[in-house]
Amino acid sequence: MRSETIPLLQLLQTRGVGLRAVSKVMDRLSSERLSLSDFIDLTPESIRDGYGLTYAQAASITENLSSAEGIAEVLDSRGIRTILRSDAEYPPRLKDALDGHAPPVLFAMNRPDLLQRRGVGFCGARDASSEAIRCADQLARALVEHDLLIVSGHAAGVDEATHFAALDAGGQTALVLPEGILQFRARKSIARMLTQDNSVIVSEFSPKLPWSVSNAMQRNRTICGLVHAMVVVEAGTTGGTWEAGLSALKLGVPLFVLDYSDPAPSAGGNPGLIKKGGIPLPCRLGMEPDLSVLLRSLSLDTRVAKSATAGLFDHFA
Repeated sequence: MRSETIPLLQLLQTRGVGLRAVSKVMDRLSSERLSLSDFIDLTPESIRDGYGLTYAQAASITENLSSAEGIAEVLDSRGIRTILRSDAEYPPRLKDALDGHAPPVLFAMNRPDLLQRRGVGFCGARDASSEAIRCADQLARALVEHDLLIVSGHAAGVDEATHFAALDAGGQTALVLPEGILQFRARKSIARMLTQDNSVIVSEFSPKLPWSVSNAMQRNRTICGLVHAMVVVEAGTTGGTWEAGLSALKLGVPLFVLDYSDPAPSAGGNPGLIKKGGIPLPCRLGMEPDLSVLLRSLSLDTRVAKSATAGLFDHFA
């Protein structure tokens, strides 16, 4: 277990210190060329005066040592890596996309290097329609054929369906969690399919933090920052999927939105996201989804004439 993990966990477990405060502390340390271990050794007065924490918070950091060591031992036993934003293995796209709002740390297991790959994110309703699940499944399988990482949030419905499709098709997938990584329990449909080589499970939250709505919203923004395109399968007019679509548009991440001939109530937000700039991806009842626009934008389907508009991934290095 790397030396920075325990002081990081001490800070994360300090009452009232959230990820934003941790991010500010780490940015300040970076500018001063100090480590988290150096930070822990500072006096409470120095921490209070220089890093935006209260005296009580600064004084309590050392009290978290035993608990932090216990968590670090569990992380190590499960092969969970701690990746700081300053580390070379931190996904550069995430850092560039979210800038100062990128998670200060990622906890990852299995294949963290998969986060360096080109990926497509999926989001959608937990109570998605059967047609939406069918289209999501086929889209994920098609993208796997083009060696793209399938990224989603390990929720019921669309997320679960796309993870399953990617693994069943022999591809790789990233599960971006809305809770601490020690809370992770794989969904039954994919539990036996996940291996060390075909997946990465990643969380930006303190390892024992439980699920919350705010965590899920923040997780969706992180997914947008990790991927090169987002696919909205079914969105309501409010809620997490709707906000994920807006986040993608705001971050400049190309957004595809499934366009149904007879949309289910759970897809009520899809037309709105298309109006806001999402690229419609036709999905017709009883037919395979039309992938031509997506594949042409990916420059992966030579059978389709090139569009006059710029390719979706023309910005790739």
